[in-house]
Amino acid sequence: MSDCPWGGLTVRIRESLARQDFFVSSSTDLSVLWEGESIDGAERRRRIMVFAAQYHWKVEIRTDGNSARFLVSPPSGLLARESLSRNHE
Repeated sequence: MSDCPWGGLTVRIRESLARQDFFVSSSTDLSVLWEGESIDGAERRRRIMVFAAQYHWKVEIRTDGNSARFLVSPPSGLLARESLSRNHE
């Protein structure tokens, strides 16, 4: 992981998710995904989603793509509250 620009971010997210249910990343954390490039919010969001998908993390991203909350995806791929709401419909 250390040979890719986002290796450090990946390690920090994994370590945090091992201790708690989420990791909140700042724009500084996420900037490794577009280092040296000038991109808009839509492209930042797309890159964050692709990054999260590579590691099977669920992610909630701010509209401007400047911060995100990474979560462990349950085995079903659904968050517990989504499961619960579907069971009670």
